[in-house]
Amino acid sequence: MQEQLLDLIGLKILVVDNDIDCQVLYACLLESVGAAVMTVGSVCEAFATLTQFAPDILISEIALPKEDGYDFLRQLRALEAESGQFLPAIAVSAYVQGNDDLLALAAGFQKWIPKPIDIDRFVNTISQVAQQKRSDRCGIRENCIAV
Repeated sequence: MQEQLLDLIGLKILVVDNDIDCQVLYACLLESVGAAVMTVGSVCEAFATLTQFAPDILISEIALPKEDGYDFLRQLRALEAESGQFLPAIAVSAYVQGNDDLLALAAGFQKWIPKPIDIDRFVNTISQVAQQKRSDRCGIRENCIAV
């Protein structure tokens, strides 16, 4: 776990969750291991924050008011296709059914974590996504060409 904690130092993480307690939990946990965290409660706030905060990773609840996390990611991926940028994203959800992980991947998330979160799994998943982003030579997964 120590190695995963080191991977989070200096990482900028945007958390989108309408549950204030979850926002506080994520922020306290991630800031305690050196990440810079911004929390928001809606898709609208997330889009307004993206350009100002410029996160390295996005963590989003699926069940959000007005627009859910799936719609949010589809909109984000459409904007990224136009701009050539890519923001790795992790879905979290308290509503656990058999195919949630597949739905999250289909919407554009890299990983899916059920609530209540297991802290070790949560940190490990963020670390994996951060390492994957760092190892992505061209920075835009969809546009990488194998040589």
